[in-house]
Amino acid sequence: MAHEDIELEAPGGCDSGPSQHEESALGDWFEATEILKKAHFGDIARLMWHCPDLDRAGDGVGDECRDALHLFRRIWSRSTKIASNTVLEVQDTAQPRAYGECVLITQDDIPALARGCAVLGTGGGGEVTTSALIAHQALSECGPVEVVTLADLPPEGILMPVGMIGAPSVSIEKLSSGTEIGSLRRLVEHHTGQPVVALMVSEIGGGNGVLPAAWAARSGLPLLDADGMGRAFPQVDMMSMNVAGLPPSLIVLADERDNAIIVQAVDGHWAELIARSVTEVFGGSAAMSDYVMPVQRARGAIVEGSVSNALRIGRAVVASEHPVEGLLAAVQGIKLIEGKVVDVQRRTAGGFVRGSVVVEGYGADQGRLVRIEIQNENLVALEDGQVRVIVPDLITLVDSQTADAVATETVRYGQRVAVIAMPCDPIWRTKRGLEVAGPRVFGYDFDYVPVEVLHAS
Repeated sequence: MAHEDIELEAPGGCDSGPSQHEESALGDWFEATEILKKAHFGDIARLMWHCPDLDRAGDGVGDECRDALHLFRRIWSRSTKIASNTVLEVQDTAQPRAYGECVLITQDDIPALARGCAVLGTGGGGEVTTSALIAHQALSECGPVEVVTLADLPPEGILMPVGMIGAPSVSIEKLSSGTEIGSLRRLVEHHTGQPVVALMVSEIGGGNGVLPAAWAARSGLPLLDADGMGRAFPQVDMMSMNVAGLPPSLIVLADERDNAIIVQAVDGHWAELIARSVTEVFGGSAAMSDYVMPVQRARGAIVEGSVSNALRIGRAVVASEHPVEGLLAAVQGIKLIEGKVVDVQRRTAGGFVRGSVVVEGYGADQGRLVRIEIQNENLVALEDGQVRVIVPDLITLVDSQTADAVATETVRYGQRVAVIAMPCDPIWRTKRGLEVAGPRVFGYDFDYVPVEVLHAS
């Protein structure tokens, strides 16, 4: 929410020779006033995080600064009318912004976000645990991340979708340095001549759904409540922006050594080929910003509400006495089978993890065998040669007790799992969506049938 009519005065006590400690608080104060003049709630939250002296300052200035901090806290809690006090007067006439489920991502939100992203990752999207640790550290050092909608951003500003590209099995050992986002942003801003106003998750699934929160915290940018898939897909061209007809006019890749490259591809197919080749040279994984675009071009081309959805799923699982049932309710999903993993075939080739997983049912599913075909993500579930679920609908293996998602690079013999099927975002069920990420794109000689139709009673 922008604050247009704001008059601010420095604390009265600041004129009387403050101590060194008070000078630090005074510097925080003046920084605070400048931020507040053009602030969003997330800016204020970051201010509160970065100015501990406002609570610890000494007498005189300290009292005034504490009053300011209390004011910021009232703004943060979205008070509709802010009372004047001796420090400053604020006349707030702006209307509250429309948000999704969340306004800020804090350290406390990372476990729920990671859990939800792991489910939406359908086995891929990058390793979640490591990404969650990276995000937790970034938010602990840099403060919360503001989550915004398209309506909150200037139309001409640059939106930068971000994530990692490469084989998930590589990302377990080849960690992000945290500097990649700086390299990506510098090249994007240099090439476009416009400032980046927000980051967006390229794919909400797996570690790629969590890591952008860390990058947003370190870059001081808000995170858009959206992504380009509504799940995870293995290829660069399998984006909602491609379905909507937007060209991948600018793609930037960077590695942990500060190598970076700009790719200008003629279409999504060539974007995938070139980006994948560069990733191989970078060691099998790289940070990437793809489908860089002005905010005004994003409407109708992205999957909105993705970050809020991941948080909602994660929180629902934690809150449920029966995690798998809680997950099914949260995602409107179907439990395909519950059983033990009895076979895993997995190899890394061409920047992808490929193979299959076989689950043998127990209990009510005794005697059943379901095979899941994988290419980074779980793509097809087959039983007795018949399709039970097929891409672009979602297939996720979760622990049968905790509902923690099991990634394709970590699934192993003997694990007790439930196989969950979920409907994809409607954009993938369009003719163009199936041309981009339907079963025949992956080499399967099957027509797409929605999961709810396959399992209609």
